[in-house]
Amino acid sequence: MNINNNDYGAYFITNEMIDTKNVMVNFDGASIDELIASLPGYSNFLITGEGSSRLFPGKHIREKLLKEKGINIIVDGGLQSKDYYLDETVIFGLSNSGKTSELIQLLEHRMTKKGNCFTVGISAYDNTPLKGLSNYYYQLTSGEEKAVAATKTVIEQTYILHVIFAKIYQLQLPDHKELGMNIEKTLNQAVDHSIIEKFTQAPLIYFAGRNNGVAEELCLKTNEILRKKSMYLEGTYLLHGVEEVMKPDELIVIVDPFENELEKCKKLLHEDIGIEILVISNKITDFPTIQIPFQEGANEYLQLVAGWNLMIESGINSGINIDKPERVRKIGNEHQTV
Repeated sequence: MNINNNDYGAYFITNEMIDTKNVMVNFDGASIDELIASLPGYSNFLITGEGSSRLFPGKHIREKLLKEKGINIIVDGGLQSKDYYLDETVIFGLSNSGKTSELIQLLEHRMTKKGNCFTVGISAYDNTPLKGLSNYYYQLTSGEEKAVAATKTVIEQTYILHVIFAKIYQLQLPDHKELGMNIEKTLNQAVDHSIIEKFTQAPLIYFAGRNNGVAEELCLKTNEILRKKSMYLEGTYLLHGVEEVMKPDELIVIVDPFENELEKCKKLLHEDIGIEILVISNKITDFPTIQIPFQEGANEYLQLVAGWNLMIESGINSGINIDKPERVRKIGNEHQTV
């Protein structure tokens, strides 16, 4: 992507992606100490929200906690979370608008239950229904997004949770300024035209990768930005049955692959079925690869941004309005006040 080229700079979404660099470089986590000090001593955590507000922010930090500390937390949608036992639980409720119906329903439900829980609301706006239902409210600094698909707010939400849990559990935390510079570098990286063509022409794209929200979020962004069918395949699910219905004109994008499975993917999927495979990784592979910079503890952020870059190139190549899908709304399922 070249933000100085009018073909890119004419869209809100490209400018908001580029602004992600500034959001990270200028990140000020001083108020997070105040947030942490306000938390009760509960050891149970739920991260909830819908779509982009949950997938990468919640699953990314869950993976970090499992990897570094062996600690598991709940990451789930609002309505399903109503069924859970949430006494003595800290609920992180994420919603860019602060008006997401499922989240509001969960918190209103919790107000009617006996038992303690503590809610941290995270939103891009001040006076929202979420604020009124939160014990502590954190407003994003990234500002309003005019494109329908969320981008810079996803990264800020994720980093806020990363900082919170890094401070609570002494996790490794990537330097935010370095991350901002690497985000810009990744967005401005040229993508081989043959890769763009494969991505543009495929009628269905499978995203395979770890259950850390990256591949799943890219799957959603493919729907929102490109209006293209996509499917998320967790881990090595692509080798466990779904190959029966794969077709040669479709495409597989593997994010941060398990290296010892790549040869099997090449034989069973690429050679036997004829389906093309692309890879997003900090290492070159035998497949066409979008190589990202390496930053300790921050590779997942850069994998996501590399996927954004590919989608923008594909969208420009397709001649569609990447800011405004026909059906998707900025506020998905909005809470209606009575």
